[in-house]
Amino acid sequence: MKLSQLIALGGAAFFMSGCYISLNVYEDDEHEFQNEISATEVVIIDPIDPPTIHREGRLMFSAQPDAGTIKELAGEGMTTVVNFRRDVEMEKYVPFDEADVVADAGASYVHIPLGGGLDDEPGYDPEDVDRLASVLENAKGDVLLHCASGGRARTIWTAYLIKYEGLSEADAITRAQKVGQQPSSLDRLLGKEHSYVAPEKEDEG
Repeated sequence: MKLSQLIALGGAAFFMSGCYISLNVYEDDEHEFQNEISATEVVIIDPIDPPTIHREGRLMFSAQPDAGTIKELAGEGMTTVVNFRRDVEMEKYVPFDEADVVADAGASYVHIPLGGGLDDEPGYDPEDVDRLASVLENAKGDVLLHCASGGRARTIWTAYLIKYEGLSEADAITRAQKVGQQPSSLDRLLGKEHSYVAPEKEDEG
């Protein structure tokens, strides 16, 4: 088969399959040309929508922020972003370098990965709470705490409230629920009532 035909076939496969095609053509003693085609799936990451921001004082809690939200919050006084997502999550689901976006916005970026806990993966360790306490103690201005949904961010803050501010577990959980934390899966399965009930929104008009 001629080289031009090989290239044409490779191009057709590219457009029909939605894959990236790598075509290596080289001379061989037994054949005029030998080709090797390898295909790698193209990973398309969905854009991130601006998240809901929950605030208590200078602390803000959210799901994964988009780049625009980071820049907007930095313009309104946010000086620090603390990300609790693991590296594999950021690489797989976030279409921008968050550390670079935060730095470009003039804020500080702190990464405290939580979750997994298998083999060498980060888990949920007491040292993580200590790291958060150090960040909150030294940060000037508003601080955004986030993970994928905001759950891990509020959970570690709950632990901080118990460990560093001396709150009871019930009071700390109530504080976290006021900034969006949902009752735990275990509590829901056991039918336990959570201590904070969000007020119903008043009808407009």
